[in-house]
This record gives sequence, C-alpha cells and structure tokens, in this order.
Amino acid sequence: MGLHIVGAHQVTHQPLTFALGKAFQFDWSEEGPLIFGLFRRIQIYHMKLRASRAF
Repeated sequence: MGLHIVGAHQVTHQPLTFALGKAFQFDWSEEGPLIFGLFRRIQIYHMKLRASRAF
C-alpha cells in the first residue's frame, strides 16, 4: 500500500503509514446459501485492522 508519484523520468514510491488501530481493510460480499431448504440472499461484511496478524 502506498502512493506512487510519477515524474518526467522517474517513479517514486511513498509508503503510507498509519498508527495502530487507525486503518482497516473492509470487504463486502453477497452470498446465496441454502438454509433449511430455502435459498436466501445474505450480505456479509468483513473488517480487519491493518496491523492485525490474523492472516
């Protein structure tokens, strides 16, 4: 994750830094599981702190 700055003949990479707990990754999905014999449409969100070592 970072910011890319493109000049006339060079590319500079400026990494973005955040304090612990100040940035997170958010994903949203829509699923269609079969529950008790019926198809249901459910919406799920996933949130993970960027400093987490869960993955």
